[in-house]
Amino acid sequence: MTARTLLRRPAALLAAAAVAAAALGAALLPATLLPAAPATAAAAATAATYSASGVEIIDIDGGTLQAPKPSVSWTTSAETSSRLDATGDLLKLNTTRTSDLAVTAGPTGATATIGSGEFTLRDRVPVTFRGLSVVCSPTQASTVSFTALTVNGTDITATATATPGFTYQLPSSQYGATKIIVGERTTNKDGSITTTALRVEAEAGASEIWRIRAGRITCPPAAPAPARVTATGLRVAAPDGSALVAGEPSVSGEGQTKTAATVDAASSYPAHSKNVSVTTAADGSASVGIGEFTQVPDQTSGVGEYRWNALRVYGLRLSVAADGSSTVKFDNASSAVFANGVWGNTATDLYTGLGSDGAERVRVHFNERTTAADGSVTINALRYEDLTHANPGVTLGTVVLAAPKAIAPAKPADGPADPDNSGTLPAWNSYGIAATGPSPVRPVAVSRATAQPQKSVKALATPAEESASAPTAGDGKAGQIAVGSVTTTSSATGASATVGQLRLYPGTTVEVSLKNLLVKATGTGVVVSSDGGTVAGRPLAAGTIAPDTRIEVPGTTIRVVLNEQSRNGSEVTVHGFHLTDASGLATDVVAAVLTTAAVPADTAPPLTPASTGPGGILVPGALAPDGKSPAGMSDTGSSALASTGSTATPGLLVGAGLLVAAGTGIAVFRRRRRSGPPTQD
Repeated sequence: MTARTLLRRPAALLAAAAVAAAALGAALLPATLLPAAPATAAAAATAATYSASGVEIIDIDGGTLQAPKPSVSWTTSAETSSRLDATGDLLKLNTTRTSDLAVTAGPTGATATIGSGEFTLRDRVPVTFRGLSVVCSPTQASTVSFTALTVNGTDITATATATPGFTYQLPSSQYGATKIIVGERTTNKDGSITTTALRVEAEAGASEIWRIRAGRITCPPAAPAPARVTATGLRVAAPDGSALVAGEPSVSGEGQTKTAATVDAASSYPAHSKNVSVTTAADGSASVGIGEFTQVPDQTSGVGEYRWNALRVYGLRLSVAADGSSTVKFDNASSAVFANGVWGNTATDLYTGLGSDGAERVRVHFNERTTAADGSVTINALRYEDLTHANPGVTLGTVVLAAPKAIAPAKPADGPADPDNSGTLPAWNSYGIAATGPSPVRPVAVSRATAQPQKSVKALATPAEESASAPTAGDGKAGQIAVGSVTTTSSATGASATVGQLRLYPGTTVEVSLKNLLVKATGTGVVVSSDGGTVAGRPLAAGTIAPDTRIEVPGTTIRVVLNEQSRNGSEVTVHGFHLTDASGLATDVVAAVLTTAAVPADTAPPLTPASTGPGGILVPGALAPDGKSPAGMSDTGSSALASTGSTATPGLLVGAGLLVAAGTGIAVFRRRRRSGPPTQD
């Protein structure tokens, strides 16, 4: 009897017999008595989006000798991680030791690292390694690396990591063939991909340990890059949200054109369009043309096309340049858009029609621009809303631009690129928050890193790092700007800025509430993320934030940009959050900031922030609940005339709306309150 036979445990034989008996019994039972198989769809639905584990060991029978540890999985919310100092030997005559195990899974991907390890199965040569790492991200396939990987003292690191799925056969043993596999990738039924940095595979049933997996992650497949530009003719949505026209015609990608002589709504609904064309060019620009669109709900009275709920549009042209700028024109501007019973002035960005009771009932947006959480930008030439929810909504001419790519940290403008030569690496500086305007806040928790000579940085095991923190900060009694748990670090090789809680302008339409806003720079780039929150009433999902994610605040001149990345020569600045209102409050607020530019020393005398008056009433400098003007200031400003949009002054320009009554209806045609002709019911 061979040693391999002796090592087979009685439990294995008993288990095999039990399986056979169970199979026979099942065959003899009626089908109705057999347990139902678990629903694979339900099982897949509970699978984690990202997971990572350290070491797993399978025994001779295929059972679990050591469950994966440490192990984490992630689907939503904040990143999760786990660490383990070491794992030890489990069986005599077998070495299964590892140290410094760490695993992480979160919105930015999954990572598993092991500082060092040795796997020596009975009568086999040792497999040792240092610096095992396996990582994946939403935009990058998994990568595997080792500082060193040896078999019986022979270094195979370069060869093993050069080819995914590299296989190395160990010398023969009385316990059969044994091999190691490096960077093994398998695709699961749900499309996710599992990558194992190192697998030791013995012959099944030959010795106490059959299989060892070290450093394992599971990630969804890298998402395909979205089309750089898409263009769509029109959409019509019923009040219940169902599509009457679901985006026709439409093209995705550069250099395409599609036309439609007519487009009719589904279910015989009286909405029709003629001569629709959509075009995208090789440079990413796009255009949409619509010869005519009519939506006339009243088809019985003979004057339905003149009712307030009729929408008629003629000769619309949307042009979007390669840089993202857009223009909307009409063949005949004086008779281009009929809505709320009147011909509207198209030289505006918003038309609002009022009913006979003075309540808003129609809105028409022109050249509307919105930014999604992923950084993509949607431009609508015209979007019609029926605020009574009795008639369909209409969107004419839509172009979607993919999110711009992130900006890599700038290299020095001059000096040799060889790190062995003299020169200076750029230093990242960081701070938590700063603001100018009515509620000033000087830079908080500033970390300044001194640029290091390249030779010194290469020689240092740990580059010099500066850190700073602030438990709370803000604009004092004004109560408009407040942050908590601010920490920053800066060094010659990287930096980070974290704002645990960011709260701006509470109780207004512009209110901002974010948790754990993080900006982190390394040698490979900059990542911005948060645990989510709200910006001007819009939810922001937890996870990574695409570069230059813009959020518009309707009815105001306020602009919000998340992960704002800019470059000035060799200087790079990244704002995790940036709010500006240049023409209204002259306010500028930045949070979680990294920059290679110098941060001025705080030598100025203390600034006096806006404060509250008696009884907590806000005085000029604080936003009023409408989010548009400082509390305590007249909404009409110092001028009795409405702003036309052709000129602007540094002060607050909010025009008084001119309401004109006629018959049974009232309308307002405005650019943030512009007067217009009366409605017809």
